[in-house]
Amino acid sequence: MNALQALLSAEIIIPIVSILMPVFIVAIVFYFRHQKLQLQHETIQKMLAKDLPIPPELFNTPSKAWAEDLYSAKAGKGAKDHPGKRLHAACTLIGIGAGLMVFFHFSGFSPVLCWAGAIPLALGIARLLAVLLEPLVSEKVSIDD
Repeated sequence: MNALQALLSAEIIIPIVSILMPVFIVAIVFYFRHQKLQLQHETIQKMLAKDLPIPPELFNTPSKAWAEDLYSAKAGKGAKDHPGKRLHAACTLIGIGAGLMVFFHFSGFSPVLCWAGAIPLALGIARLLAVLLEPLVSEKVSIDD
C-alpha cells in the first residue's frame, strides 16, 4: 500500500470529512448571508440614487427579528419558560448524552471516553427533574403564602 492509498483509506477520510463538514456548512451559510446583504445594500444605493424613499421593512432583516424575539424571551415576554420547551431541551440532552455514551462504548475508543456522554446525560436528567417537580414546588409555595 503506497502513501496515497493509505491517505485515502476510510480510517483517514471519514474523520477528516466529519470534522470539516460543519466548517463547510457554516462557510456556506455565511457566504449566502453575505450575498444577501450585498444585494440589500445595492438595492438601497439604487433607491438613494433615484431619490426614492426607503421602506423600513428593508432594514428589518429576519436575523434582527429573530434576535428581538430571543431577547424578549429572555426578558420573560416570550414562551421560553413554557414547560414543553424545557421538557424538549431536557429530552434532547438526555438523548445526546446516551448517544455519546453508546457511540464511545461500541466504537472501540478508550472506555474513559464513554463517560463524556455522562455530562449532557446528567444535565438532561436534572432538567427533566426540574420540569417534573416544578408543579409540586410551585403548589407548595402558593400554599405557604
